[in-house]
Amino acid sequence: MKHLLGDTSSKAFALGLLLLGEALAQAPMEPALRAQAVPAGIRLEATCSASTRRVVWESTDRLDDGSWTLFAVDSISGPTVSRVLTGTETQRFLRVRALETPGFNGRVDRIVRIVREQWREAVLLEASSIPDTLVETYPEDVALRVVLSVEGGTVVVTETDWTQPINPEFRPQPWMGSARLPWPVALDELEAEGLYRAAGHGPKFGAVTLRQPVYPGMTEPYFIFRTPEGPFVFVGTVTRKVKTE
Repeated sequence: MKHLLGDTSSKAFALGLLLLGEALAQAPMEPALRAQAVPAGIRLEATCSASTRRVVWESTDRLDDGSWTLFAVDSISGPTVSRVLTGTETQRFLRVRALETPGFNGRVDRIVRIVREQWREAVLLEASSIPDTLVETYPEDVALRVVLSVEGGTVVVTETDWTQPINPEFRPQPWMGSARLPWPVALDELEAEGLYRAAGHGPKFGAVTLRQPVYPGMTEPYFIFRTPEGPFVFVGTVTRKVKTE
């Protein structure tokens, strides 16, 4: 059994052949990790600083080519977050990254919660973001537009800074073309990016939208990426299947 789990001290850990390595984080943070064998596999618990917003779990078969595969993203609302690894993931090198920014899903979640303080019945219809240039991962500083259905019309929020207050705009018209979405969805945008690349697209994209078009064959919420060549790539949040328009 082999593992590479992140802490900044690269210490040996006395659990089988568990190896702790250096975590790569978006900011200088030090997630402390604890591992425990359980009947289902291995339970990992990451303890992070108070400023942590997300924990990203990645794995690889090799350490010499830098080919890390993201397999889960967890939002963190307390000091710790845990995950049980089973199957093939327990046989790979692993690492964890602690990030201070909320990401696409975290920004949408904040907006949904704030809007529901005024419109309790609000339901998410879509969230979209269009970077100024082609990107390889979703940029935190790009504007995000979130659309919600409320009684009597639609609420539209355009957010440019996730640390600042938002100004919901009520429009007395329905929003057409997008089905109502469950929130939260079952897939993080970072995971969708990984599936997009694993299917042979990218690595770059020009826009990302979360929505379920009202159209035959569209059966679940999708993260929709615009490729540099123009076509859209749909990543299902439930099935995790990838298809093009």
